[in-house]
Amino acid sequence: MNIKKKDKEIIDLLNENGRLSLSAIAKHVGLSHVAVGNRINNLIKNQIIKIRSLINLKNTNFILKVMCLEVKDRHRFIEIYIKCPRVIFMMKTTGEYNLIIGTYAEDSDTLNSLGEKCSMANHELVKKSSINISTDIIPEFIPFNFPKKGVRACNFHCSSCSSYLNNKCVGCPGLELYKDHLSLIH
Repeated sequence: MNIKKKDKEIIDLLNENGRLSLSAIAKHVGLSHVAVGNRINNLIKNQIIKIRSLINLKNTNFILKVMCLEVKDRHRFIEIYIKCPRVIFMMKTTGEYNLIIGTYAEDSDTLNSLGEKCSMANHELVKKSSINISTDIIPEFIPFNFPKKGVRACNFHCSSCSSYLNNKCVGCPGLELYKDHLSLIH
């Protein structure tokens, strides 16, 4: 589907403020609010846009870990980890690495523990990896799904992990044992 000029204008306005009313958007683009609503519905139906909230990870004190991986069987690796509650995004790539994965940690102790104990980079399908850490993400607001209990990808058990037991890791957000970091944010 080709994106028309008016649709691009609507998308730009929604990117600036996803809570704009149809009437406010209509005034900006010179259409009726009914026409704007129809255009937005068509963009959603054709999977051009998705209306959702974005989160500023910096204001949650989360740390972003980006892993560049060369994996032997990319399809299988993605199937294993797509449901990992720490995964923010996955990108299939070409070049030196064939997969880039963005994950998060609640604090530096958890980040260190994840690197040592239950890191995807240690999986048998990974041939080589490069790990990058960031606390400053551009753009500031990104899509983020808070993990749901009972959803995890690996077979690692926090209950037998020394880092978790010694309060050096908050655990897997998909498990009941998870020490919810967000309850500490005021």
